[in-house]
Amino acid sequence: MNFLNSYISIFNPKIKSKTFVILFVLTTAILLFAAFFFNRLDLEITLNDCIKNYQLSKIDSNEFSKIDTLIVGDSSGGNSINKKYFNELSGMTSENLCLTASFGIVGSLGIIKKAFKENSKIKNVIIIHAIDIWRRPFPKESILELFSIEEKFKYLYHSSIINYYLNLKEILWNLKYLLGISNPYWELDIKNDYIKQNKSKYSNGKKFKAGTNLNWIKLSDDKRRELKMLESYCSKNSINCIFLTGPLHSEMYENSTELLEYKARVIDPLFSKIKIYPQHVFQYENHKMGDSSDHIDVKHKNESTRDYFDQIKADLIY
Repeated sequence: MNFLNSYISIFNPKIKSKTFVILFVLTTAILLFAAFFFNRLDLEITLNDCIKNYQLSKIDSNEFSKIDTLIVGDSSGGNSINKKYFNELSGMTSENLCLTASFGIVGSLGIIKKAFKENSKIKNVIIIHAIDIWRRPFPKESILELFSIEEKFKYLYHSSIINYYLNLKEILWNLKYLLGISNPYWELDIKNDYIKQNKSKYSNGKKFKAGTNLNWIKLSDDKRRELKMLESYCSKNSINCIFLTGPLHSEMYENSTELLEYKARVIDPLFSKIKIYPQHVFQYENHKMGDSSDHIDVKHKNESTRDYFDQIKADLIY
């Protein structure tokens, strides 16, 4: 028994086939339009929506034309660099546009492209990603949300693009948000210019689990692809791009010697057109760490800012 016969037998035995087809097409069209509408409405339903819109708003501001140095990356960079203190140390005018690890390296590239579209005079781009970024899959949504329509079709299958814009789940997600059923549990920390950290921090007494390490991380083919995209853009546009690894809890660092050796042997040699600092990862003691093993507590953000500045100051273009 087909779908039409099933519908007629259950709901309305008098409905005609032509009427059913019209109703079905009309309902489908309305649902797809609603899905597209909510997608373009771009409400801050997720943490990624929140930080993405916050950082993009900086690019759209009138002050962005004065920026000469960009800081991009994930939460390890968002929590590590205080742009105001970086400006004091460097004498530059910087902006921290870090997203989250979910956006990947290609997400940082998307932010860089948007930034240069608004301000082509930027001299330096500092990219900071946590060391575990290398295991993550290719973030298609970064392409869909941060790249031009031409680039979307260049890097993704047509089906991925259609599914993104016409995802019926958008209706449910947005309705739950608007009705207050699934309100976000995060908030921005405007004073510290990034997502507010959880109260459960190492600096607040959170215990580091003995033996925890990152030795299981291995380079994914997706990240090779993303790095090539980033290096190609930096090289083609003659941008001074500097890639840095986010900080680590000192015990995590000590437990992850296999990963650090793997990074030096396998990952670092992949860089050919971007400046990196082989084998160098900043480590901080328990009382200086925040709500993650790669998040500095905001109280020590200036310290990490100085450490990173001292590392790269000789390679900055003034």
